[in-house]
Amino acid sequence: MSRSAILLSGAVLASAFLPAFLPMGALSADSDGVGDGQPTVTLSLRKATAQEPGTELRHRGAFRISRTGSTDFPLTVRVLVTGSAVPGQDYAALVPSYQIPQGAESLTVEVQVIDDTVHEGNESVRMELLPGDYQMGSTDGVVVTVQDDDPPVGGGH
Repeated sequence: MSRSAILLSGAVLASAFLPAFLPMGALSADSDGVGDGQPTVTLSLRKATAQEPGTELRHRGAFRISRTGSTDFPLTVRVLVTGSAVPGQDYAALVPSYQIPQGAESLTVEVQVIDDTVHEGNESVRMELLPGDYQMGSTDGVVVTVQDDDPPVGGGH
């Protein structure tokens, strides 16, 4: 597309209707539909470990989901949660999507451990970003380690 014309719904408008100050491509979209004002979302660790008993805030692990760009609207971010720790048994299950509120640049997702009396050793909760209406700043997942407080059978820790 040239600077002198723009394609809109299949029709070409003459350059007389376009302001002269618009840079080339300012009103065109990416051919892949990604970018052009979409926020970039990143995932990081706020607290890398969660410990049993897990009932106190200081015992919780935490992920941080952040965005760059406009905060004028809420943003729903999709995630995949995996790991060796079992949701609903070792920690309170996490949901597959989170909404960063309007006006906010980030949110924290806590990993609340469920205390048990079984020695399991340390386990992991891994979170990674899934594609959505945003660009992904990184496709690497991040891991919270769930630290067990139960001694192995037969004594010792």
